[in-house]
Amino acid sequence: PPSLKSEKPLAAARYREQPLVMTTQGDFQGFYNFLVSLERLPRITRILNMTVKELPRKGEQQTAEIGAEFTLSIYFREDGGNAS
Repeated sequence: PPSLKSEKPLAAARYREQPLVMTTQGDFQGFYNFLVSLERLPRITRILNMTVKELPRKGEQQTAEIGAEFTLSIYFREDGGNAS
């Protein structure tokens, strides 16, 4: 499972930005599916500072795994998104 570390929210115009530092590892297809599911979220998100690397194979493992570290920023309104 990915690890997640929440950082301090930042002001961004009328919205707030919540950066989340994430690290994960697994096969590329699983990581790709994760990114596709992020695109489908109803919130505005962006990925910053992404590093992806191939991990050493273990024993008889046939497929390579990758490790990824990145910051996922989620934007939100402090009032819950209600129009003023």
